[in-house]
Amino acid sequence: MAMFPFHLVFTKHPDGSLEPTRKIKIGTLTSGPGAHFSQRVFFGEIDIFSLIGCDIEAVEEGKTLVIKEFH
Repeated sequence: MAMFPFHLVFTKHPDGSLEPTRKIKIGTLTSGPGAHFSQRVFFGEIDIFSLIGCDIEAVEEGKTLVIKEFH
């Protein structure tokens, strides 16, 4: 497992939305570039906005970053 800074996994756009920089998986859900998360939009049960600035513990499985925990 490796640690990734939040800003390397999610891009924050001028409109305030967040977008994964690559294909990600959290639990059984996947997302990737092109999917924009705005405030009050959850990824499964996770409020991505509440985690801005956290480090992300994840493993790479092929081209997918499987997120295990936010620190």
